[in-house]
Parts: sequence; C-alpha cells; structure tokens
Amino acid sequence: MAALEGLADVVSFDLVGDNDTIAEVYGLKATVEDYRRTYRLLRRAFPVVPHITIGLRGGRLSGERSALRLLQEEGAEAIVFLVLIPTPGTRYAHCTPPPLREVAGLLAEARLAFPTIPLLLGCMRPGGAYRRALDSLAVRAGINRIVKPHPAALELAARLGLQVEAGQECCVLALSQGEKPLPPVLASRPAVPADAGRLPEQVRVSAGTEAVLGLRPLPMEVAPTTAYFLLDGGGCAMSCAFCAQARDSHARADALSRVVWPAHPLGEVLSALQQAPPGLERLCLQVTVHREAGEQVRELLRTLRLFTSRPISVAIRPRHLGELEELLADGVDTVGLGLDCASERIYRQVKGAGWSSMLRLVEEGCRRFPGRVRVHLMVGLGETEEEGCRTMQQVYDWGGAVSLFAFTPVRGTRLEGRPPPPLGTYRRMQAARYLMERGLVRFEHLRFAGGRILSFGRPDLPALLADGQAFRTSGCPGCNRPFYNERPGGTMYNYPRPLSPEEIAQALRELELSEEVG
Repeated sequence: MAALEGLADVVSFDLVGDNDTIAEVYGLKATVEDYRRTYRLLRRAFPVVPHITIGLRGGRLSGERSALRLLQEEGAEAIVFLVLIPTPGTRYAHCTPPPLREVAGLLAEARLAFPTIPLLLGCMRPGGAYRRALDSLAVRAGINRIVKPHPAALELAARLGLQVEAGQECCVLALSQGEKPLPPVLASRPAVPADAGRLPEQVRVSAGTEAVLGLRPLPMEVAPTTAYFLLDGGGCAMSCAFCAQARDSHARADALSRVVWPAHPLGEVLSALQQAPPGLERLCLQVTVHREAGEQVRELLRTLRLFTSRPISVAIRPRHLGELEELLADGVDTVGLGLDCASERIYRQVKGAGWSSMLRLVEEGCRRFPGRVRVHLMVGLGETEEEGCRTMQQVYDWGGAVSLFAFTPVRGTRLEGRPPPPLGTYRRMQAARYLMERGLVRFEHLRFAGGRILSFGRPDLPALLADGQAFRTSGCPGCNRPFYNERPGGTMYNYPRPLSPEEIAQALRELELSEEVG
C-alpha cells in the first residue's frame, strides 16, 4: 500500500461478490470478506473505483448483486461495470456473454440502489450486435458514462434529450482530478430521484405479465395486452370482504382475485419492459391502501417513464382529490377508483364505513377530470341490477367511465363461500354499461321487475350488441385482463379477445331478454 502512495491517482478495484467465483475464475483461496477488507483499506489511502464484471463466471451471473450490496454497506463514489468477453485460448472461450436482459436488469438495479453517484459502462464488453443493444439499454437504465459508445446509443441519447459530452481519458481518471460527478460521455438526467428510498425493491407481477415480459414461461390461451403490477406495501389497511389483500384475509399473500402475482426485483422488471413486445399497450399499477402508497407510486412513475413510453394506469384509493390530481400531473393516463359496491347498503356489508366519502371522491374526480377516471364496480356482491345501473348512470353523468368486474370467490377471504353472479345478470349489466357509455340508453329508459332488468327500451338491441364488444373486458384502452374473473375453459364473464359469431349469439341468449332478444 505504501509503495503506491504518491504514484496512483486512482485505484480500479475488481470487486467479486461470490466465493465460488473467486475460486473458479482466479484460483484464489480468498473470500468475499477478504475483498471487503482490501477495498476498505484502499479507500483510506486512495480514490477507489470498484469494477464489477457482469457474467464473470463463464457468462453466468454469480455474486454481482452481492457485490452491489457490499458497496451499499461500504460506500462508493462511482462504479464501473464490465461484461465478460469469451476469449480464445481461455477456459471460457466457448462460453457466451451473459444474456442482455440480465445485464440490463443488473444495471437498472444498480441505478436504483445508487441514485446519486456516477455509474459507468467500461471498455471491456462484447462488440457487434451485442454492444449495440447493450449500450442502448445502458442509456435507458441511467448509466452516466459509456466508453466508446455505439452510435445507436448516441442517437438514442439525442432522441431522449440527454446531454452528450466526449472525453479522452480513462473512464475513472476524472475522480483523481477532483471532479464530482464524473464528466459524462453520456450524461443522463438523474435516472431516479435522490429520495429513492420509497421505491420498492421488488414489485409483484401478474402471471400473464410475467410470460409476456419473458420473466417466466407460461402457456397462455390469450396474452394480456396490459402489463399488470401490484404494489402491496406489505399489507392493505382495508378489510374488503372479497379481497385476498385485505388486512383480515387468510388468503395467500401473492393473490389478487384469482390471479397470482409473484414478486420480482424492480430492476429485472424495468429491464424486461425495455424489451417488451409491441402488443403490450399499457401498464397498470394496482396499489393497496398503505401509508406510503401515494409517494411510492409517484416515485415509481418517474422511474418507469425512463424505461417505457406506454400509457400508465393506476388503480388506487387516493386519500383526497389533491392526491388524484398529483398522479395525473405526474403522467398517469387514467386513475381507477375502486368503489366496487353499487349501493351504500352493500358497501357497509362488504367494505365497512366510508361510502359517503368514497362516493364524494368519485364524483369530484369524475367532474374535475372527465375521461380520466374509471370507476370499478363489482357485480355479484348482493346488489340488484337496478342499484348497479343507477350507480353506473351517475358515474357517466359525472364524466367518468365504468369498469365492470364479476365477483370471484377467493379462498381465505370472508366471502369465499359466496358464488359468482349468475351469468345472465352479468350479461345484462355488461349490456347496460356498454349502452350507457355510448349514450344509447339511460337509466330512466330501463324497465325493472324486482330489481332485475326486463327491458332496455331498445327494439334494435340485437343490432346494437351484434359486434360483441359489450361482452369483452371493460377497462382502460388496451386492457383485456384475461382470466381475472374466469378459469380457462370455464364460464367466460369478460372475453379478453374478439368474440366469434357463435359466442356473440350465445352471449345474446344469455341476456335472457325474451322481449328484445328472440
């Protein structure tokens, strides 16, 4: 150490976070703790820039995330990332570089873990098409400096409005000149806010979304056209009788409706979003009620905007109208409000107190932001069709829109023993919603008996419903929510795709309206 004093301007330190990798790659009888001690000693005497080689162990990720955690504990002024290049004549000559998705995911995780320090993509990384793709992904991940960036990355940086500066020195030497942060070759705006503590380390992803993003293989009858994410905040403050996330629920913690939502590191999800297929039209954040919900969503929105330009919906219970306004101002396309119940009578039974305040928030939100608020209503909680239609008409008169859901019993909830709604009831409510949304009927035009719809007052009803759109999933544009309320092969409440002529004819029969549908 003393021999370096007066000679070294800065120390580049190769950091490895896995004992097996140290033994296999370097043949050393050293441990991660030995690396930690050396790093700590070097930092007492010199500026030190740790280098992490992604895929060092023959193209596999092995200890890179542990190295990041070590740096979070010990501190770092900058981090350089390298990527394994399989080299002829070495044991790893026939290996392949680590998958781009894994590399980009690690870079995104590093940006989230170190929001305020320079992150660099160093000179050692594969060339060709791999480098072209990697450098562009690195720009989107918020990497501050790229050595010899591919022209495609420079073009992307320009399109994103990023400041591009060129430099000639080795990528770490600027530290020795006392410049903080490093003058960037690709200088991006901060990838995440300085207050990144509110960002979740993990986010829950619906099973269908996992498959679409390539996070897990899953055979699907219909792929989701929206990526659905759940921010559960470690538990919900509400006690909705139908919900697996309710504070008094005994359902599995990763469930919502009948869908399972496995947790994934946020960086992995962000990386997958960058490479999502074009058929994915929208992102939807489902947010439980917890203290940090609003702040956490807003921080996540700012981060998501660096990785995708797709519209984003948020289903949340805002504390007040101002919070709803803030979400829309932060770039949310549509806010979903879970009224769920069609009347105060049902609300008290299923959700408890708070009907008046929730209905007031729904009205104020719809009136203040027409076309940007969707009210979630559930069919099958004990309401009559008349109650449901009256509430839907109110929502449309206020300037909002309605997304319909069929009640789905979930094991472990208070309503686990309640059956789903009769299909005829749901079909009539679907038709009412569809016709109201298009101004083709009003509540006053409907005829009821015992709370059930007898007539829509439209002799041309079959023609109005002939395209089958009324019976498809109702939600934000681009939302098809496949099998949220159904099992594949079971009763289809909401079709996640266009209906066949036979399915349309069957849905019209299921309306059970002999006066208007023969």
